[in-house]
Amino acid sequence: MLTLSGNSTNENDKYLWSTGDSSQSISLKVAGVYTLIVSNFCGADTLNITPNYYPIQAAFALNEKEGISPFEVAAINLSEGAVEYLWWIDSDKKRTTTNLRERVIGYGEHTIMLIAKNPFGCADTLRDTIEVLRNPNIPPLLCDFRIDPNPASDYFVISASNNDKQVKQVKIFNEIGQAIITSDVSHWKENPFNLEYRLNDLPSGTYLVGLYCEDETQYKRLVIVR
Repeated sequence: MLTLSGNSTNENDKYLWSTGDSSQSISLKVAGVYTLIVSNFCGADTLNITPNYYPIQAAFALNEKEGISPFEVAAINLSEGAVEYLWWIDSDKKRTTTNLRERVIGYGEHTIMLIAKNPFGCADTLRDTIEVLRNPNIPPLLCDFRIDPNPASDYFVISASNNDKQVKQVKIFNEIGQAIITSDVSHWKENPFNLEYRLNDLPSGTYLVGLYCEDETQYKRLVIVR
């Protein structure tokens, strides 16, 4: 939005823009040449104005709009005239990168929003939605769980039912039975339960993952391959 304003030394002068507006100021959204005629009882004067116009348009394309949890969202940025980008998923700011790649776990519809800004402070916004579906392979029994992918190289996700908010703790043991990672997840309220671990510090090998619920514990083996 750009505002053009005429200014005359005579209070009673009349204004006429090429847009048909007769106000002293007009608001523009389209580039072009605009004409202002200022007139009074003595005559009229005409001025042509070509305002600087910096187009900005936010645009992106999603790789997929629907997938099973955990859903890997990838968005290719197709914006024009922008140098700064801000990605949101629902009400959470996620990335300031050109493109978006994010894992979404929660079921249901989610809003992907891109705010694109140009060097002059102008911004444009675009929204689209994705649908995250329930994973039919999640064990229905309390405290039973899945590990995907397994073997894992960069990350793995624990998926389980969390009826009545029973999941309390996750532990990872090395080959000699030492607990090397302990995570308190008693605050986790979602059902199902999905927790992602990034494997930044764990070397290749076989590990034991324990899911501790209120009344029972389940263990599964995890293989990490670098």
